Amino acid sequence: MQPAPDPDGLLLTEASEQAQSRPNADLSLTTRRGQGLRLTANLPIPFAAMTLNPESKYPNRRAYVLKLRGDATAEALAGRIENLVTGRQREFTSAFELLAAIASDLECAAAGRPADDAAG
Repeated sequence: MQPAPDPDGLLLTEASEQAQSRPNADLSLTTRRGQGLRLTANLPIPFAAMTLNPESKYPNRRAYVLKLRGDATAEALAGRIENLVTGRQREFTSAFELLAAIASDLECAAAGRPADDAAG
């Protein structure tokens, strides 16, 4: 039994023959819409409800921009850190000050007070 031609007159078997003569041919380029081969699953697929965790693993409140100065080195970090949500900026001149700035910001968030009220 020969497949029926599509409205443009190209048979699926003709497209397959074209692909065999050109091993790297893309059948999606040679077949007309609706004539491509389709894969169907005959196996039952269990449906599970998707649950969205409202608590992000990486909340936006803890997102920062870290800008290092041009003269910063691995031994002498220097630059500025900014919280993307609150806009609070702090300059630092060492790795210790950088970590202290982050710790201070996290403490402000945990205490529920605005970052502007924090010392530093």
